[in-house]
Amino acid sequence: MSGILLIAVLVTWLLICRAISKKLTRNIKSQTRQTTSKLAIFSILFLAPFSDELIGAFQFSSLCDKYAVVEIDEQNAKNRQVRVEIRSSDTYAEGTALKIYIDPYVYRDIETNKVIVRYHILQAEGGWLIRLLGISETNAPLLFNPACVPENAHDFKKTFNIKVVN
Repeated sequence: MSGILLIAVLVTWLLICRAISKKLTRNIKSQTRQTTSKLAIFSILFLAPFSDELIGAFQFSSLCDKYAVVEIDEQNAKNRQVRVEIRSSDTYAEGTALKIYIDPYVYRDIETNKVIVRYHILQAEGGWLIRLLGISETNAPLLFNPACVPENAHDFKKTFNIKVVN
């Protein structure tokens, strides 16, 4: 049902953008300029509701490259027993178009309390359009995957024979 609502909203917006671009360019005499102007106005208007998600997608990708990396203390990692510490409070990326959570995961040696492994998981919320429509329980973005996890997030357990005790 939410998909039908989204399609209806997009089609309605498409028709509104078409009407506005036609109206704004009707007094332009040159056919080439009128067509070019109409296309430019239509494109800008149609993409406007998605602009925060378009910008947010680039920001999210950049943050994902930076934070979603597994860091391992390889010298001290072999045959360890660790406890995992998942975020103690919500941490948000600052200066982004969308709300992006950065959740740290830390694995500490139970004997020495040293950090053996650390990485982050990122989660993004959608832009104002998805929140306004209220069609997503999680307010996930429409244009990109909202989660970013390191590909090899759990490989270290097998590679270094690490046992998680909690």
